[in-house]
Amino acid sequence: MKFYERKDFTAEAGEVSEACLIFVVGWQYLLNTDERYVVFHDSLLPKYRGFAPLVTALLKGDSTIGVSAIKPSKEADRGPVYCQVAVEIKYPIKVREALEHLSTVYEKAGRQVLEAYSQQSLQAWEQDEKLATYSLWRDEIDYHIDWSSSASYIRRFVDSLGWPYGGAKTYMARNWLRVNDVTEIVDLEFEVRQPGKVWALEKGRPIVVCGSGLLRIDSACHLDGTPVVFNKLRCRLGCYP
Repeated sequence: MKFYERKDFTAEAGEVSEACLIFVVGWQYLLNTDERYVVFHDSLLPKYRGFAPLVTALLKGDSTIGVSAIKPSKEADRGPVYCQVAVEIKYPIKVREALEHLSTVYEKAGRQVLEAYSQQSLQAWEQDEKLATYSLWRDEIDYHIDWSSSASYIRRFVDSLGWPYGGAKTYMARNWLRVNDVTEIVDLEFEVRQPGKVWALEKGRPIVVCGSGLLRIDSACHLDGTPVVFNKLRCRLGCYP
């Protein structure tokens, strides 16, 4: 078995041209419909066609994630499905841990495809278009924390966008901060709720008002990686100059 980085891969290169099957993982471009290709997608299709499906699943709080092995098609992630493997997860969960779960799922899916192929029984079924949903591409703006969201959602947001992604971020005192770890705190009844305001400092860790609920920031850093020291109570997160 040969492995290629995406930048080094061409269908005509060396042994690839003679391959029986070509597994494509982490691919972001349309492929031709060569029957040798098997594309692996980080969702249980037809759910979450498109970009960063695992992040979308974590943001939505899905208790089941998985991988689909499909034929390439002229439209992204719409090809017939060879196999699907799912795994249950529990929250809170970091995206890094979710990816570790998926690595095991990838192995199982790959083995299923290879075993069926070796037995000449590899079959695919069409996706149900009525069940299709889509996951949009993400850019730097999608890392911004919206403090008007619920504390539970923001926690999933922070956990879902850590390594290997850029990390959730917020603005404070004319500086951008990366928020790495947060904890949900028992809510208080504010007469006038103003999301993004720091309510209290707990041993240097700010407790922030959310649209519903409270979050304590346990770890944050500046964009250069240096830790943030929170020593001022009256500050507001998320407001631009």
